Order: sequence, then C-alpha cells, then structure tokens
Amino acid sequence: MVLNEIDFNATWSDGIDQAEVIATQAGFPFVVKQRNFDVALPFFTLQFGNAILSKYPVSSAEFLKFPARSIKEDLFAGNHDGVVATVEHPSGSLRVVAVHLEYRDEATRVGAARVLTSLVAADPGKPLIAMGDFNTAPVGFPGHSTDKTGANAVAWLQSEAAMKTIVPDSPSTAHDLTYPSTQPDRVIDWILVSSGLVLEERHTTASELSDHRMVSGTISISRLP
Repeated sequence: MVLNEIDFNATWSDGIDQAEVIATQAGFPFVVKQRNFDVALPFFTLQFGNAILSKYPVSSAEFLKFPARSIKEDLFAGNHDGVVATVEHPSGSLRVVAVHLEYRDEATRVGAARVLTSLVAADPGKPLIAMGDFNTAPVGFPGHSTDKTGANAVAWLQSEAAMKTIVPDSPSTAHDLTYPSTQPDRVIDWILVSSGLVLEERHTTASELSDHRMVSGTISISRLP
C-alpha cells in the first residue's frame, strides 16, 4: 500500500504518526516512510510525505530525488520526492515506488518520470510498481497536461519505461475518476507496473478520508528473478 501526503508529525493532526496507525490497524508489519516536507517552527510542526506499507519483508529502501520546480522551495520547505522499497515477496524480489508528483508543472513531472525510467533500466530483472498521485493523465483524459515539448509523465513511463497500466474505457466515466473525491472530474492517481508484472484490475473507492479517491488494483506476477 502507498500513502501520499500522510502526516508523520504535524501540529494540525495532533502529532499522530498516521502511517504507523494505519499500518497497525490494517495489519501491515513493515513501514517505509519518506518526508517531503519537514518544517519545525515554535508551536508548529509539519512533517508529511509518502509511506509504503507492506505485509512482506522490506529488504532495502532508497530515497528518490526528483527534479524540483523551485530550488528555494526545495531548500527551505521540501519537494515532491519519492521512495523505492525492495519487497521480498514469496515469489521473489520486487520494487515498490511511492509517487506524489509536483502539481503545478508538467515539465517537472516529466523529469520525475525520467528518474523512474532510469530506475527501471538500472535493474530490469527486478520488476517495479509505481503507485500514487501523479497529478496528470495521458493526453485525452481529464487531468492531462503536457510540457512545452508535448511530453506527458504517464505517457513517458508507458513509452520509455514500458510500464503498463489500465486506462479507463471512457475518460469521463465517474467511477474511474479520482480527484476531487467528492465530485471527481479527472484521473490523476495511477498504478503502473514494469515487465514481469501484470495489472489485472483497477478500482476506485469513494471516501471522505482523503481529497482523492482511493485506487486499488490486482497485480499478478508473470516473472520474478
């Protein structure tokens, strides 16, 4: 399971480590946490980011540095970065990436997609799952965007990293849309898998626990090292 914008220690959520609470309640014994924003001021703390929850052992985890839209923001507040964990599934090792890409700029998102493409290429024998809020969609679907060269982050991963996903049959089907959760009008939350894995099903769940609808999927393993 991947969680985005999850509070680890934030004044507005009473300092509760939400990742640990959810992991305990849902029965995930292994937790990987990565802070995107870490600000401590007098009487105010803000620590939140991405988390990967797993029922299988995690043998390693690595911080992923994505391009920053603003160097000053990156230095003084934080950036939309990521984390990759190697999960030891009974069938073999696979990698899971928590993704929450920059929401204001497609060029920055494409830069992150390039980092993920390099990650896939660096170890093609170890399949990779990228999940989370990509803040964009392929051209023709609600929420799509392109940079000035016409590139799109999700499309880039599909073409350059050969990652697969399930694209909704209709770009406007209500149950496929993911944001905002109350009245969704776009598809910006995705599950993508590399060679060796097959995404069999994709579902969204309406909930008021988040401003995004939850996305779940069934992944089958066709090949692991």
